[in-house]
Amino acid sequence: MEKQSQIKKTLSLSENQAKVRNCVEAKAGSSRQEIADAVCELFGFRDQRGQLQRNCCTLALDGLRQKQQLNFPEPAPHKIYEKRQKPKMLQKEVPEPIGVPERIEEMEGVNLVLADNQEKKLILNTLLEYEQPLGATKFAGAQVKYLIESPYGILGCAVFAASALNLEERDIWIGWTREEKDQYLHYIIGMNRFLIRPMVRCTNLASYMLGKLVKQAPNDFEMNYGYRPLLIETFVDTYQDGSCYKASNWEEIGLTKGKGRSYQHGDKKVSRKKIFIYVLDKDFRNKF
Repeated sequence: MEKQSQIKKTLSLSENQAKVRNCVEAKAGSSRQEIADAVCELFGFRDQRGQLQRNCCTLALDGLRQKQQLNFPEPAPHKIYEKRQKPKMLQKEVPEPIGVPERIEEMEGVNLVLADNQEKKLILNTLLEYEQPLGATKFAGAQVKYLIESPYGILGCAVFAASALNLEERDIWIGWTREEKDQYLHYIIGMNRFLIRPMVRCTNLASYMLGKLVKQAPNDFEMNYGYRPLLIETFVDTYQDGSCYKASNWEEIGLTKGKGRSYQHGDKKVSRKKIFIYVLDKDFRNKF
């Protein structure tokens, strides 16, 4: 894969400067992203998934702009983003499970089922909206979603999607530079929602399902998107101890700054959260 430094070096080579200028001029009036995509196509800047390395290329082009070597558009001023619309849901509540055992040892037939059709997605969205404190939303990036099904009924659900864009404690813990983060961020997936339904009272069910999820989600990401995640991150309110995560070998590495995933300057801050990381590959630092 092309790293940020390699992209900068390629674009700065004297034999490539005319090609870069011609490409940028040919896309005059286009957005920064569109121009970066065109440059990526020209020089073959793609990552392991075959996707254009837009972010790294944009940073490199912006560096040339700041040196007055290229007529690349300036970044747009921060915008106030509208609240995301809620996804579609059922017109009725999801039936409550019946006869759930009180101990995990007595539980039978519990399965993770991909929410990969319209009916299952509607059920998942309805569960999140009415039974999970953060509610339902449209998630960013590559994602897999699960229902927790059983002979007793649906016990909960989980959603894995894009990781946080800016998370200083995580990046320091990994040892990333900004360029490395831009290059490798997709290898971290976020467990953005995890729900055991409030009416379900079964000792150790949460940690048991977390164990199943961290085994299954990497397989489904690899099958659907062509790469295997190395880490999973999630967030827990500071007033909770995160006992089910600790019991499932997640590591608490610090606190968020309360800015949310796509925080813009001037946005209202949210409450700070504990950051938990699950290591999928012990050799992950050598693979970034």
